[in-house]
Amino acid sequence: DDKRRLSFNQRVRCLSGLNTEEMAFEYNAATLMILPSKYEAFELCTLEALACGTPVLLNKTGTYPLLRSLACPALNGIESCLSPRENVQRVLKNPSPDRKEIATWIRSTLSFSAMERSLLHAVNAHIKD
Repeated sequence: DDKRRLSFNQRVRCLSGLNTEEMAFEYNAATLMILPSKYEAFELCTLEALACGTPVLLNKTGTYPLLRSLACPALNGIESCLSPRENVQRVLKNPSPDRKEIATWIRSTLSFSAMERSLLHAVNAHIKD
């Protein structure tokens, strides 16, 4: 049990109080960002991790439905039937898209102009109905 705990502590880091540059460095160095919170309305850290090209594992609340509907690469929902370890192993076994591909997707899809186009498309579709 001590061996397992030591191994976990060597691979997992819980960080807080970082400035913007430090956060970008850590997101870029991370293999996976995990956000187990069930009550986040809109997790900015999810978007920050994706903007750095880091795959994300999170509960299927908050931004998950929106990002999933936009076909976000490297977005992984926590499966409640699996243990935390099994969820992480499931994500790490499946190859994620290239980090550059993830970052490019988030920047182009969630840019103001992309959101503006989506909003206009939705408004126009509503007006036609």
